[in-house]
Parts: sequence; C-alpha cells; structure tokens
Amino acid sequence: MPKISVDWWVFIVIEAVAVISCCTWELFTSGIGKALWIAEFFLLMPGSITVAPLVEKALWSTGLSLRTIGIAEIASSVATNAVVWFLVLQIIRRFRRTHAL
Repeated sequence: MPKISVDWWVFIVIEAVAVISCCTWELFTSGIGKALWIAEFFLLMPGSITVAPLVEKALWSTGLSLRTIGIAEIASSVATNAVVWFLVLQIIRRFRRTHAL
C-alpha cells in the first residue's frame, strides 16, 4: 500500500475539518456556530466558490433533494481543492528543486 505524504495528510485534515464544520455549524446557536461557519467557508475555498455554484445550477431542476445537491456541492468542492492542492504542491516541489543549494 502506498504511503501518504505529510502534505496530503495536511490536506485531509483541513478538508475533514471543513466538511465537519459544514455539517455541524447549524446545530449551534452560540458563537461556536459562527466559528464553524467561518471555518467551513474559508477551508472549502476555492472549490466552494468555483465549482459548487455550477453543480447547484446543473442539479437544481433535476428533482434531487436539497440534501443530495448539498452533498454533491461539498464533494465537488473537496475534489476541486484536491486538484488545487496538487498543483500548489507541484509548484512548490519544482521551485525547491531549481533553487536547492
């Protein structure tokens, strides 16, 4: 089984916090609810801003429930963030190789 690098463990933890925050922020009326919403909002970026509206628009008139559409939005956001994370890691690795001492 391939070993998961530390870089990807960081991504997994960040996205897990984002998804948990997304699913639980409405349960709290105190300040923790606001903190969870802010965490979800920022940690699911850029996927939540770029792809989620497109998924919602594509699935809105299909008869799917709002919960199903929401799950599809979250999944697409995490997938988009994984692609962005991969590209950023590639840029950092390439920069380190060319500027290594």
